[in-house]
Amino acid sequence: MDVAFGEEIMGVYIDVHSSGGYTYYPWGHKNKVSPDDESLQALGRKISSFNQYKLWAPNQPDFLYPASGDTSDYMYARFGVSS
Repeated sequence: MDVAFGEEIMGVYIDVHSSGGYTYYPWGHKNKVSPDDESLQALGRKISSFNQYKLWAPNQPDFLYPASGDTSDYMYARFGVSS
């Protein structure tokens, strides 16, 4: 997927984990930004402002390693929702 979904897509998918201290957004299976990176990054920063979690996403300093099979990547790729 190389084209942004656009503003007509509505919905959000949140995958909550009990530990880690990271706010994650696509893509996680590779260190490459998604077409909607600017919007997803803004949402990630907003969420992190409440819990002080670090951003785990492509081109971020705390992107530790690619993680394939993540449901956030799937929900974004399949349905276009922020995740």
